[in-house]
Amino acid sequence: MDTQMNVEETAPTPRDHTESIACATGTYFDGKSVQENLTYDVLESGVERPSKCVEFYTSIGLDLPTALEAAKWPAQTRQYNARALLAFEMGGRYPRFKVPGLVVQGELDRATPAESQVRHIAQAIPDCRMCVLKGVNYFPPTEAVGEMERLAEGFVEGLA
Repeated sequence: MDTQMNVEETAPTPRDHTESIACATGTYFDGKSVQENLTYDVLESGVERPSKCVEFYTSIGLDLPTALEAAKWPAQTRQYNARALLAFEMGGRYPRFKVPGLVVQGELDRATPAESQVRHIAQAIPDCRMCVLKGVNYFPPTEAVGEMERLAEGFVEGLA
């Protein structure tokens, strides 16, 4: 029995792996930098009241159905997430990244504005580009699904 495979026929293309791209969120920001716009009190306020959570999530750009789902997270999860976000520090580690990067940011993001919070990160990573999506708030993956897919596929195809 011949078990040899034709590598050319079976080798995956970059497009086959777009679902494997990590989606980095605010957890990669420096806590000090994030605190310029978001304090612990802001992140933690109302976490025990689902209606307040929905209000918070919609204020930073989530559509109502997604905000309703996010409001189901346990209050402790939101509290610990806020603490972790604000305590996390990348410091000077961005220039040490050894992999290509793509930073996607919403133009209307008030929580982590592109110019004051994000552009310096993209510039510090050696092989990184940044895309700012017009008309998009804080959650590009839920607000601009098609554009995110196009950007991710283009990014991965560019690696080949």
